[in-house]
Amino acid sequence: MKRFLTSIDFLQKFDFILLIILPLEILRGFFYFYVMKVSDALNKNLFWDVNPEKLDWKRNRVFIVERVFVRGGMNDVRIVMNYYPKEELVNIIRQCRDLDHITHNFCSNYFNIPKSQMHAPSQYYK
Repeated sequence: MKRFLTSIDFLQKFDFILLIILPLEILRGFFYFYVMKVSDALNKNLFWDVNPEKLDWKRNRVFIVERVFVRGGMNDVRIVMNYYPKEELVNIIRQCRDLDHITHNFCSNYFNIPKSQMHAPSQYYK
C-alpha cells in the first residue's frame, strides 16, 4: 500500500533541504559581493576613466550605482540591484544628476519614485 506524504513529512524533508541549500546560497552571495571585486562582477568598460581594481563596493557605492545606471547594460543593473538594498539605491538615484530620459523613466517607474523627487534628466542626452 502506498503511503502518501503528509504535510509534516514534507516539511521535515523540506527543512533538511533548506539546511543544505540555504547556507550554500548565503556563501555564494558572500563570495560574489564581498570577495569578488567590482571589476570582476561588472563590465570593465563602464569604468574606463578610473582603475576598476581599486573600486570598493561600499566606499564607492554612489559612483558605481550612477555609472551602472547611466551607462551599464541590464546585466550590470541586475548585479547592482541584487547587491545594494532598495532604499540605498533609491537615495542614490534621487541625487543622481546624469540620468538620461529613458533611465529617468525606468527608475521612476521601477522604484516608485515620483519624478518631482528626482533631478530632471540631463540636457546632455537630448
